[in-house]
Amino acid sequence: MDSTALIIASIGVFGTLASGLLAQRSALQLKQLELESTERQRVTELDSAAREAARTTLRTCFVNLNYSLRTYYSELQNHLRTLQHGSTPRKVSASLEGSRQAVRSALAEAQLIAPTAILEAAKECGALLGDSYRTLTTIEGETDHREELILEAQTLLEVISGKLVRMRDEMRDELGVEPPGDR
Repeated sequence: MDSTALIIASIGVFGTLASGLLAQRSALQLKQLELESTERQRVTELDSAAREAARTTLRTCFVNLNYSLRTYYSELQNHLRTLQHGSTPRKVSASLEGSRQAVRSALAEAQLIAPTAILEAAKECGALLGDSYRTLTTIEGETDHREELILEAQTLLEVISGKLVRMRDEMRDELGVEPPGDR
């Protein structure tokens, strides 16, 4: 009986020591899982914040690009109306020139941020606006072909109007915004 008691006591002591080690091991594993979970959550939050920052930057770029192109377009429309009413501006207005510069700046930013399809659409709009600008400034000194040039500028601006709407729709699609109900 003595040896049985000794074996039982040894097993009890061993069990007590082993349970402490097992408990410590379980606690370490649990702590490791907790740390891994926290790290995954932190990485997910950082990725989410980076995506949101990129989306905000893209949205700001789109707003600036859309605004500057539309402002330039409006300035050209105003210039055309002045010419259609028989007036000849002495020189290009400061606001028209400012609009041209704003488009250049917005296009430069878009070259670094915007997706290719939108950048190409913006470049096309910018080029057509430039063509319209050149036509309108040619009219100022022209007397023989004035009506032809006014019609050409008007046609260009009508084409640009549709392209600006399509570019805006592409931007909205890129940002995941539903198309507007009205134009």
